[in-house]
Amino acid sequence: MRPIDDPSSLTPDQRHAAVANILAAGILRLQTRAALTGILKLCAGTMFLISRIAVRSEQSTLLGAGNVAASVSRRRSDLRL
Repeated sequence: MRPIDDPSSLTPDQRHAAVANILAAGILRLQTRAALTGILKLCAGTMFLISRIAVRSEQSTLLGAGNVAASVSRRRSDLRL
């Protein structure tokens, strides 16, 4: 919003309108900032949860692979007997 060159040249209604516009712009900026902050926090939380799920999935896959390897080695040892 451009500054007012000579506020004394404005009528009282025009001054009230200018102040209202300035306040509305400030409120809009605050609401936008709050909304963007909320979205960023939501995205960060979602990414954290996705990473935790991926880590747990990888761990369970590794545990499953370890169980398979142990079972194969048991079978091989059974065949040797």
